[in-house]
Amino acid sequence: MKPLVFVLFFVFGCQTSSAVSVETLSLKRQFVYLEEQLGQTDTDVRYWVRNSAFYLRLTSNLILSDGGRGLARIRFGEGTPARVPVERIGMRINRFAGDATGWQRNVGAWRAVEYMNAYQGIDVTISPEAGIEDYNPGGRSRLVLLIKVRPGASGSDFALDDGLDEARSTIVDPVSGVGVMTFASYTANFEAPIGWQERGGQCVPVVVRFVKRGNRALSLAAETYDRTRPLFVETALADRMLEFSPAESLATDSQGNFFLAGSASSALLCGMAPGNVRIPCTDAWVAGFRANGEAFFLSTLEGSVEDSVQDLKWRAPGELVLVGNTASPDFPVSANAYQKQNAGPLGPVPRTRLGPAGDLFLARIDATSGDLLYSSYYGGPVVGETGLLSVGG
Repeated sequence: MKPLVFVLFFVFGCQTSSAVSVETLSLKRQFVYLEEQLGQTDTDVRYWVRNSAFYLRLTSNLILSDGGRGLARIRFGEGTPARVPVERIGMRINRFAGDATGWQRNVGAWRAVEYMNAYQGIDVTISPEAGIEDYNPGGRSRLVLLIKVRPGASGSDFALDDGLDEARSTIVDPVSGVGVMTFASYTANFEAPIGWQERGGQCVPVVVRFVKRGNRALSLAAETYDRTRPLFVETALADRMLEFSPAESLATDSQGNFFLAGSASSALLCGMAPGNVRIPCTDAWVAGFRANGEAFFLSTLEGSVEDSVQDLKWRAPGELVLVGNTASPDFPVSANAYQKQNAGPLGPVPRTRLGPAGDLFLARIDATSGDLLYSSYYGGPVVGETGLLSVGG
């Protein structure tokens, strides 16, 4: 199958004002975006990065990075900046977690979130990006920070500051210009900053560099620029990309729409592999696409451990039928489910890919909206074997 291409009109200052951001999704790629957290795991979290290796949560004034290798908090200013989401995802996002009271439909999902007045006179826009290439063990994902210094403000007031005062050291590489914040078991590498201004419809480069602020923070220093105009600076936090299960489950309907399903990294961590490699729990997912490749819904079925779709069928007049495996004790099942409890064995193992554990689940999904119509555990107190569907009339 050819990669699916999505064209996104996403503008960051004059640097990309005439460019079109293109995201490709192949069978080994994930949607990466900022999803409204809505108090699922932490009531202070407003947005989090879905389907990324970052494990980043955005609160009122912090970026939290909790990847299992330690907790690092990068603080913005001392106040509580307003957070404004930028460019909503065009497809419908549904999240089904736990019992029906936790099922959420048409959840807000965004390409970026802007922190207004993160520092005095300085706005910061945060946007996650998948790597350009398909996943490979050396692939990278990026969390882009676009810093806008308004006229009258000073770029030196910006600081990537350790909000917990736990950073061991902060350095600026003299060759690459990369800023490095080292914590007890986590290292944050910020790309060398790139600066520019817009003058007469043109982008004019401005030399900007990181400077140390004490031993635990990074600030910015800019050479000569027009202080009557906004100054834009871009940096990014890089991390490895996560492998995610190829969408081997494919179904089509009578209108030429097609549907993919599989598993992807969740908001929860299931364990660590040698070398401090994070192993995320997995959520089951199913996505619908128009015949032209446009995604129109993405639904996740989320337990607290590991969940994955193993087969998918379309059934007239407009339903998707799923079978999968779940090692979660709280997988979303209907009130009238045939089997309401997972008979086990429960996870996590953990592992980088979901293997047989727990029970199968059976589910029906509305093929137009992605709504969960019915779901049930199905199995006994032995491993739920890989399931394939044969759908009748």
